[in-house]
Amino acid sequence: MKYSLIVALLISYGHILSQDTDLYPYFDGKNWGLSDGQDIEVIIKKSDSISPKTVQLPEKKKAFKSFNQKNVSLVNARGELLVSNYEDYAAFNGYRLTKNIVICHKNDYVGVYDLDKKKEVIPTKYKDITDTYAKDQLFFKIKDHNQGVGLINDQYEVIVTPDKKWRNIYITEIKEEGTTKNIIELSDQNYQTTYLSINGKKRKTPVIESNEDSFSEIVFEEVTEMEESVVGGALSCKHDDELIKTTEGTYQIKSCKRLEDINIPKGYNILSLINPQKNLTTNFAYITAQNKTGVYYIKNSSVLIEPQFDTIQRIEDSNFYVSAVNKKYGLEFFTVDYNGKLKYKTITTPTFSKIKKYNESYNTFIVSLPNGSKGYLTAGENKKLYLPKSIKSVYDISY
Repeated sequence: MKYSLIVALLISYGHILSQDTDLYPYFDGKNWGLSDGQDIEVIIKKSDSISPKTVQLPEKKKAFKSFNQKNVSLVNARGELLVSNYEDYAAFNGYRLTKNIVICHKNDYVGVYDLDKKKEVIPTKYKDITDTYAKDQLFFKIKDHNQGVGLINDQYEVIVTPDKKWRNIYITEIKEEGTTKNIIELSDQNYQTTYLSINGKKRKTPVIESNEDSFSEIVFEEVTEMEESVVGGALSCKHDDELIKTTEGTYQIKSCKRLEDINIPKGYNILSLINPQKNLTTNFAYITAQNKTGVYYIKNSSVLIEPQFDTIQRIEDSNFYVSAVNKKYGLEFFTVDYNGKLKYKTITTPTFSKIKKYNESYNTFIVSLPNGSKGYLTAGENKKLYLPKSIKSVYDISY
């Protein structure tokens, strides 16, 4: 019974990881790992950090980049090492790609690594490699550091040696002698075309069968570029002495009206407008009361967030705001959409020792706790904290 339970758990664990489960890195103060924020917790050995930006593999599989000094490895969702000893990796863009391969980087050169064969199948000596297709056959367009372009087939054989005289390489489908064929077109710097068969051998210019009735006249509409009119003039306000220059390079102003014209409830004061435009219009303002800070919704003349924070500060170029109480930090979100509808929610109350925006994704943040542990917080429609239960329980974090 005991052994059957262990087997069942292992099968269940494997089933979970076989799904398209969202995993994010975390740091427990000593080790880096991956977690779904609930039951899955995978420690990655010999890792200084892990990138949450994954390398997409065929069949919707994802590989995580694990950094150890200057060495970068790829690991799967189970923490198993896929490949190491390169400086970086990238996925191919082709939706028809079936080979389990990645672009590997070393010393400003790229090649191709086959994760199934566990070897480098195209050497890391090119500047750029992209995938292209002839029906279901895979090819690689290559470019060397002398700007020469060439072509490699799916057996990793060079069929067009990189040469600067080629402007571009195309794989084209033609109809010839009643049969549909794929051929290779090499366009040189003078836009002259050389034709190759699909195996790379030179061939004559094809006589392409066409039906004149299938061609329609193409009409090009002339577009006149108009200069954008620029309206001059300085910013205007009734109280010039109330203009404040911000770190964002815009102007912030305490009041564009007289204070008695703004319907602020008694006991509150306007600290400043939030993210005003150059015409000094905005929907929100910071307000204070009893040495605490909140947010006022100007359009509706109402207090959106009661003054309860030591500080609240907008994250640049976003609608997210970091709130602080006793050196603990939380996250608020509010905006008015294009339809004039207010959207507001508290992502997290002040809980963390630090919150930092993750620049690769709009609604993702790196959060830190006092013991040095770190995790990722997604703040979309379904917010989620990707920290293992073992860490969450210490700080009584329930989401």
